[in-house]
Amino acid sequence: MSGVQQGGDYVRRKFQPPSEDKHHICYTRKKWKIGKLRYVRIHPYCVMKLPRELHENVHAVVPEVPTPRGDTAGYVKEQLDYLLNFGAISINDSFEKRLSVLIALFECIEQPTADALKKQLQLAHEFYKTPR
Repeated sequence: MSGVQQGGDYVRRKFQPPSEDKHHICYTRKKWKIGKLRYVRIHPYCVMKLPRELHENVHAVVPEVPTPRGDTAGYVKEQLDYLLNFGAISINDSFEKRLSVLIALFECIEQPTADALKKQLQLAHEFYKTPR
């Protein structure tokens, strides 16, 4: 039970769920949990907090992100590490920038994965009302 002491009285606080959810850009866990795929899924650049409404909408419209081949996942992880170390990308980047970076990395090699990420990007543009 959570509560606060106010002037000698114990006042009960109502539980309020967080307004943001943790989102893995590459999902579902079931398909992205093995080998190099897992390292992309849990990479700090691929996990972020999203407003709950956007998060639920992304999962409703894009039920899953197709998994790439293992060698492609290894390449993407290495590139993300390099770009982070070099300072070209940051953990503070927006959802839209993260998606754009991942699309650029996957696009020439794994088109189905890039297409699912593009759908997420479109939803982000609509949610944040940003120009394309």
